[in-house]
Amino acid sequence: MLTFDQIKQEIRNTWYPVLRDMLYEHIESKRETQSKVVHEGFACDGCKMNPIVGIRYMCSVRANFDLCENCEKDPSLSQHTMLKIRNPQRAPAKLICQYGTGMNKSIVSAMTNADLLSSISALNVGNLMP
Repeated sequence: MLTFDQIKQEIRNTWYPVLRDMLYEHIESKRETQSKVVHEGFACDGCKMNPIVGIRYMCSVRANFDLCENCEKDPSLSQHTMLKIRNPQRAPAKLICQYGTGMNKSIVSAMTNADLLSSISALNVGNLMP
């Protein structure tokens, strides 16, 4: 009769390689699918790829600033927090980030200035500093 430790080792020896290979295949399949995703209407502000193919990175601070996967790796280009967008249909139309505490602190937006001003006016929360 096998001991508990022997059973654990048997399972580990049998199933670990199978599960590992399944996981690697799944990850590779996802990477291949992602590499074909096209973000129509968005150009990379680093290498000028137009449209961005693969993962798109949207800047949380600078309005209308997007990077492709390769340019996002360059620290001189991606100085701010970037939103990773895998699926163009799930990308936000606008992105507003608040830094600090409370609404009276700086609000930084990835919108046009006109959009930002109209949004702030609609909020009616007092003196906000862009």
